[in-house]
Amino acid sequence: MLRRLTADVLAIRDRELQGAGGGSMALAPLRIVRLNEEFFMKARIIVTLKSGVLDPQGKAIEGALTGLGFAGAHNVRQGKIIEMKVDETDETAARAKVEDMCKKLLANPVMENYSIELTA
Repeated sequence: MLRRLTADVLAIRDRELQGAGGGSMALAPLRIVRLNEEFFMKARIIVTLKSGVLDPQGKAIEGALTGLGFAGAHNVRQGKIIEMKVDETDETAARAKVEDMCKKLLANPVMENYSIELTA
């Protein structure tokens, strides 16, 4: 565990050196990395297709379930769950950060809905 933490701290220092010109032989000061769980919020993002959007993957799953003998599975819709830790302790700030991530990358707002669950 200690070896992994040391490697993480050195990687951060190396990235900071590269950002500051990189060629210098001087070592950047080590930043303290927050490892304690109380500095993070856990986010779970559930992304699903909007109701009017066709879901070929859901149809394939439904067909496979029927083929395996699991009768009674209808209107199968496929989605994704994304879990992460967010560097925030304030729920409002964490939600705003995750909301921005969803709008810019994690979900396609034209055809997908998403919901955000936060826990300390």
